[in-house]
Amino acid sequence: MQTEIESIYQSGAKLYVILHNRITGQIWNNSTLAWETYNSANWTEYAIALTEQTGSGFYTATRPTGVSGYLQSEAIYVQAGSSPALTDAPSIDIQHSQGENIASINSDPAVSPQNLQISLSTEETGTVSTGTISASSFPTSLVNSNVNAYQGKIIRMTSGVAVGMVGLVAQYNPTGGVITLSGSLAATPSAGDSFIIV
Repeated sequence: MQTEIESIYQSGAKLYVILHNRITGQIWNNSTLAWETYNSANWTEYAIALTEQTGSGFYTATRPTGVSGYLQSEAIYVQAGSSPALTDAPSIDIQHSQGENIASINSDPAVSPQNLQISLSTEETGTVSTGTISASSFPTSLVNSNVNAYQGKIIRMTSGVAVGMVGLVAQYNPTGGVITLSGSLAATPSAGDSFIIV
C-alpha cells in the first residue's frame, strides 16, 4: 500500500527525502523505480521532493509503490540550489519523519512487527570520546572494525548540548571510532555525550 512521507520543518524550505533499505543497505532510485547499491552519480535520481502545505511547515510526499513491504528509513535534506546535490545538508531538528514498517503496526500488519524487531536490533548506542571534536566529526566509543560500517545511517544525539540533533553519517573510521557527518550539527557535542545510530 502507498503511504505518505510526512515531516515538519520551517516553512519555505525545499526538502527532499532519500529512502534507505535497512536490510540490504541499498538506496531507492526514483528514476529506475528499484533499490540499488549507492552511487553518488545517481544522487538526483534518489531524491523524492517533499511538498509543503502552503505556509504550514508541514511537508509530504507519496511513498513510491515499489518500496511497500520493505524495512526502510528516510534521510531528509534541505535543497540549497536548483536541484538536489551531494553538498546539500541533512535537515536539523526535523520532526515527525520515520521510516516505513518500522514502528507503525497498522501500516502493514503482515510485516511491521517483525520489521520492528529487526529495526531495534540494528540500532547501536555510544558516546563521544575525548579527542578532536567538532560539530561534524568526533571520536566515539564505537568498536566496529569495518571501515564505513555506519555510512548512510542516522545518528541522533541523546544527551549534552546537541541533544535531539540528528545527522547523516558520511564516514566511519575504526581507528578511534571516528564518525564524520555529511553536514554539521547546530551545536558541538562534548566527550561523554551519548548518541544512538539507526
